[in-house]
Amino acid sequence: QQAIPKIRIGYISPDFTSKHPLAFLMQHVFCHHDKYRFEIHVYSIASKEDNGPEVQAIRDSSDYFTYLSPSTMSPVEMYQRILEDELEILVDLCGYAGTSVVAEIMATRSLLQRHVMETTTDTCGDDGSNNNNDGDDGDVPSVRFPMHVSYMGFPGSIGSSKVWDYSVFDPIVVPPDHDHNTSMSNQHHNIRRHYKEALIFMPHCYFVNSHKSVIGGKGDGIMLTNDDERRKLRVRYGLDPEAFVYCCHSRPDKIDPTTFRCWMRALSRVRSEYFSRVNDKNESGYPQMRAPPVLWLLRSGE
Repeated sequence: QQAIPKIRIGYISPDFTSKHPLAFLMQHVFCHHDKYRFEIHVYSIASKEDNGPEVQAIRDSSDYFTYLSPSTMSPVEMYQRILEDELEILVDLCGYAGTSVVAEIMATRSLLQRHVMETTTDTCGDDGSNNNNDGDDGDVPSVRFPMHVSYMGFPGSIGSSKVWDYSVFDPIVVPPDHDHNTSMSNQHHNIRRHYKEALIFMPHCYFVNSHKSVIGGKGDGIMLTNDDERRKLRVRYGLDPEAFVYCCHSRPDKIDPTTFRCWMRALSRVRSEYFSRVNDKNESGYPQMRAPPVLWLLRSGE
């Protein structure tokens, strides 16, 4: 029985590094592809290798893991290298977030398609046929361009259907268009019309997370890596081992003042609730918090 050809899917990002949350979030995504139906290619836009545990998990669960160096290759050269793998689908995990290199790589498809069309037109014979169909000349290469999809990295539109064919979201990130039968307060939701690419909606949430790597308590419903290690890390950074920790692992410059004030109000309310329960000896009957909650942010440059 002849084997069914696999669908080749490529994922491209400059953030396959242990220093970026994307690698942590997606480290266990690739192993869930049906390897009988799909062949997974991962392209890391980086000038040096990263051997962090998250990157290693991605490397181990993909069929091919390729580094493309922006210091030695242009966006066009990197895209031409990707074309050699004859992908059916290329997934952009970056978009306009951070570096512009990936957007330039994805935009190269339109440039090469136009070049192929112009070359084909120039080499047609008087009867309209292509003189290079036998491939001997090589002036008109037979190029297989993949479908372009956006996912995870940038929840906005790239601004052109020539760069992305589809974007994967959910109805929360890109709400439904305003219905004249709904309240006027929802008019600001008329944003789908601004997207140039076709939209694909996940049924619940488009965002993924590698929950299996989270360290928690035995009753948290998640895989316990090592509770002793968790406690030691808490003590190392001055955190109570029993405290609930609100975290934001984004760079500080991504946090605007309005958002930060909102977080401070929420934290103040929760901490006030904690101390009030301590003072009244928890006579309210609500579950007792074992330590005051804290907010954990990264310092600049980390």
